[in-house]
Amino acid sequence: MSWLTRSFGANRRLAKALTAWNAGDWTGALDIWAPLAQRGNARAQSNMGAAFLHGRGVEREPDKAVQWLTLAARQGDAGGQHNLALCYAEGWGVAQNHAEAARWYEKAAGQGDVEATARLGDLHHEALGLP
Repeated sequence: MSWLTRSFGANRRLAKALTAWNAGDWTGALDIWAPLAQRGNARAQSNMGAAFLHGRGVEREPDKAVQWLTLAARQGDAGGQHNLALCYAEGWGVAQNHAEAARWYEKAAGQGDVEATARLGDLHHEALGLP
């Protein structure tokens, strides 16, 4: 199977999972995302992290959320970067660290994440350990 066929199949599964998630079928979405995430799909890893962060379809476990979000963020997933920054800003699953939050918000903002841009501005405005 070519990488293009695998990529198209993964994108279809991601879309199907998102439809389930938006319909409130969190378990159905997680059943699709989990194997993709374990195989290294950044978007699926980000979504798994969000599920653990908010306790949707699983128990709320900020530590597990950070593990998944870190994997996604390091691969350049803007959603993963944004949510990982939120974890650092709030101290969810990691020690609160505004400089680290700003670093990840900046990466997400650089990809056009408007909310990350606003949160980065808030950190600077409130001078939370940043210039």
